[in-house]
Amino acid sequence: MKSNSKKISSLDNQLLAFKLRTLKPSARIAGFKKLSALSISSAEKDKFQSIIDEARGSELEFVTIFDPNYPEQLRHIYDPPPVLFYKGDLNILDNKLSIAVVGSRKGDGDGVALSLEFGEELASRGFLVVSGLALGIDSAAHRGALNSGQIGSTVAVLGNGLPNISPPSNRELANQIIDAGGLIVSQFDPYESPFPQNFLDRNRVISGLARAVLVIQATERSGSLVTARYALEQGREVFAIPGNIKNPRYKGSNQILRDGAGIVIEVGDVLGYFGVSEASLPSRQAESAGGILSILEKQGEMPIDDLKVRLGHPDDFYKQLIELEILGRVSLKPGNMVAGT
Repeated sequence: MKSNSKKISSLDNQLLAFKLRTLKPSARIAGFKKLSALSISSAEKDKFQSIIDEARGSELEFVTIFDPNYPEQLRHIYDPPPVLFYKGDLNILDNKLSIAVVGSRKGDGDGVALSLEFGEELASRGFLVVSGLALGIDSAAHRGALNSGQIGSTVAVLGNGLPNISPPSNRELANQIIDAGGLIVSQFDPYESPFPQNFLDRNRVISGLARAVLVIQATERSGSLVTARYALEQGREVFAIPGNIKNPRYKGSNQILRDGAGIVIEVGDVLGYFGVSEASLPSRQAESAGGILSILEKQGEMPIDDLKVRLGHPDDFYKQLIELEILGRVSLKPGNMVAGT
């Protein structure tokens, strides 16, 4: 979607974006094409400002469709969310190697193990792993990406307001994602409950933020099949891992393979689509040093312990920190602080 900035120069773009999100899809698309025709009442302004205040009070940030840092991948889908609330580093969405890894909430041991493996292998090769923070396959994909030690390796898209992580059992996982330079994001108001319809909208954003979707283990009625359908509508590639035809946990996966999805039996099948070499695993040593410098460039001076947490507690953290100090790339400060030079 492209807007005419001259037409909206006299309007508050934030409030205009909040107005758009109250409209039905057809009206929203029409309104976006003719922004000057939209009006915002005083009552609406008060309501939208209340939502903004609520978000800021919950330490959330938000980005609107009119902002240059709105995710470019998402901007070009049909009816993109006018407003996204988030916690973490929005810039990681610039990663061109983005893939959604999704599947059943009731994945069995094999499915969870595959999701962990693919999440880690893909993140280790520089991929951004996008998923929905649900139990089962989604959670395993996030954890696998975190296990890679890469900074900003995974994004969780929620179907409810961000202050209340759903499911509650994944609250710690959400915090780990943020601490490791990742991102959690939602199009829903702070404190909005996880209504069933929200997850359909959530799935559309998951596929919209990715360049491809990998279905690891899906039942016949798995929501991940909805994500795959949205991906096709958005022009994304869809992959699936096949399974035993007698196992109902793979019925949905096998169904989309029959319908033309790309078959994946090893991570190299995904790498080939993206043109990434199987020998492209980055050096963990170089990764740690690069991560330190990248975070300090954005954050400036910060506690050493906080930096280590952001990096995911790499084994060679202190070794890399000392070497960077010797090279004059970082400066250790009193009070256990460190800063880039």
